[in-house]
Amino acid sequence: MSATKLEAGAPSAPAATPVRRDIQGLRAIAVLAVIAFHAGLPVPGGFIGVDVFFVISGFVITALLHREWLSTGTIRFRRFYVRRFKRLTPALALMVSITVVLSIAILSPFGTQQVTAQTAIGAMFLVANLVISRSTGGYFDSAAEINPLLNTWSLSVEEQFYLVFPALLFSGWWVARRLGRAKAIPGLLVLLVAMMSFGAAYLNAAGQLGPRTEFLFGFYGPASRAWEFAIGALIALILPRISRLSAGVAQFLGFLGALGLGASLFVITESTPFPGPWTLLPVLSTAALIVAGSAMPSAVSRLLSTRPMVIGGDYSYSLYLWHWPLIVFASLIWPMNGTVLVAAAVLSVGPAVASYRWLEQPIRRAPNPTRGRLVALFSVAVLVPSILAVGLWVGANKSWGIGDLSGARTAQQTWERLSEECLDLSTTLSVTSQVGAEGCVWNPEGSGMPVYLVGDSAAAQYLAGVRSAADKFDSPLRLIAAAHCPLTTASRVNNTTGEVTDLACAAHNAEALRILESSPPGFVLLATSNRYWYVDDDLFVTAPGNRQVTIEQSRATLEEGLLSAVDALRYAGQRVVVLSPTYTFLNGQLSTPERMPMFRLAAGSEGLGVDVGDLEPGQLEARKAIARVSEATGAQLIDFEAWQCPQSRCPALIGEALVYADSAHLSQQVSALLAERFAAVIGGSSASD
Repeated sequence: MSATKLEAGAPSAPAATPVRRDIQGLRAIAVLAVIAFHAGLPVPGGFIGVDVFFVISGFVITALLHREWLSTGTIRFRRFYVRRFKRLTPALALMVSITVVLSIAILSPFGTQQVTAQTAIGAMFLVANLVISRSTGGYFDSAAEINPLLNTWSLSVEEQFYLVFPALLFSGWWVARRLGRAKAIPGLLVLLVAMMSFGAAYLNAAGQLGPRTEFLFGFYGPASRAWEFAIGALIALILPRISRLSAGVAQFLGFLGALGLGASLFVITESTPFPGPWTLLPVLSTAALIVAGSAMPSAVSRLLSTRPMVIGGDYSYSLYLWHWPLIVFASLIWPMNGTVLVAAAVLSVGPAVASYRWLEQPIRRAPNPTRGRLVALFSVAVLVPSILAVGLWVGANKSWGIGDLSGARTAQQTWERLSEECLDLSTTLSVTSQVGAEGCVWNPEGSGMPVYLVGDSAAAQYLAGVRSAADKFDSPLRLIAAAHCPLTTASRVNNTTGEVTDLACAAHNAEALRILESSPPGFVLLATSNRYWYVDDDLFVTAPGNRQVTIEQSRATLEEGLLSAVDALRYAGQRVVVLSPTYTFLNGQLSTPERMPMFRLAAGSEGLGVDVGDLEPGQLEARKAIARVSEATGAQLIDFEAWQCPQSRCPALIGEALVYADSAHLSQQVSALLAERFAAVIGGSSASD
């Protein structure tokens, strides 16, 4: 019997949906945890609030569908999806539209506006999680901090769940009825989904699935999150049995759930593989709280049912929508200011309340629209933000008609291509070949003295200037560089695990030194990032077997390794020039292109920059170390500090040139301005500032 025929003889409406005040309170806890985390408050695991929402959604939606099945003998899919649309989409469309419009003035056209436009379209077509995985990267990456629509990832996951799960439940109930027994079939189907999904999350957290499946099984992946919905769904399916639990059991489960959920906020951090085994803690804690409230009132469920908690739950969806865009915009307008983030989170209550009262509630309470009105509502809600997003994309790619920004955008894209072609450690071992990695050798038949640009990615930032200087003397130029891999005889240890020695970097450096020692004598321009002097994710040791080292010991070992490498190159007849590290910036400081607000770029360079005194102090130690290497080996030293940061301030623009490609590297535009300085070195004269 088809669903349509079942529906024809059924009652006109399912049983009324009961209100669970404790679940509304649980929603309030979830949204407050997320907001606190995003506002930079000391709640390292606040992002697990999203997992709480997933469990609640699985429970509420399954309970709703189950009641409808028992009452009508079918599931009215059209009615279900119209209700979901009315509940979620208009409010989402309003937030996305306003965020896109504000992004024109506040976000940077150097990638950030484009990513926001992509995310906006993804959000309106239920695939924001997949778009964000591809365009923004990890949830805790710096790029995610400036995507004002990052929070829409979880809404897309939830909506994807709504597209699939009702049909799964319907199939289970239909089969059970056809067989006349086996009422457990829907529950078994949900349990199977939960087991498969959790297995995928576990394997991905253990690194067994690989980066190519990250969009499906990673942090944003629907396949690795479905089990969280399924846990809530299972509770709804066994609800009659749960209601018979004793008061003592309910009290115990409520206490246990509250304790587990509270612990999740602090024991889970950004470094926890997630989703994965640790996700069980917030998910099962939420399940325990739902079960406790389903049985009979407990102390915890009564607390969750208080009026302030229920009101917070009522507004939770609107608060979730609005808090993140305001936090992102505030962080870009007033960077490096934690108080501003908290203020933005508090201020988000205003638009959230307005959206709830004057948009969400009127649409939800309105009678079911006719087909024509539904099409009109859908068109407005989906097409308006999508059209605005396309406009943002086009305008950003054209730099909004500001001519000098077009050149800066092109230069940034050049740096991105260079990073892909020449700096990936997995490919740079091809320096063993005569030509090296494709695109990393220029004018190989030149008659002038060879020039070798060597080091980590800090060396590559000088490519435009060095290449122009080398062309002036018809010198062949070769770039031998790898990201996060300075040329040193020391061994680099990955401090994230505390166990893994970076053998690829060591192999690259050994081969690079062999090639340079056996190549025709020329100029070796050696550059090293200053990050190793103040960031402890990469440490250097004298031998691969060493593990327990401090950052101070690592600095000394790296300096000795650099000195040894320079000595070896000079002994082989190479003329070594060491470049003092350029200044780099902390995430959030204005000088990085992706964090430059459009309204400030349009006004010119005034106010765009960072004082040297506000930079990470460890950078000074790096400059001193390179100076000591130069003095000890007799290698020439070039220092661009006075040029890069005149009068102790590092500007974001020099004329029409964008100074920085990202927080750690000069742009190729500015690199080209250094051509004369490098030409003085290659031409044999003394270079100085």
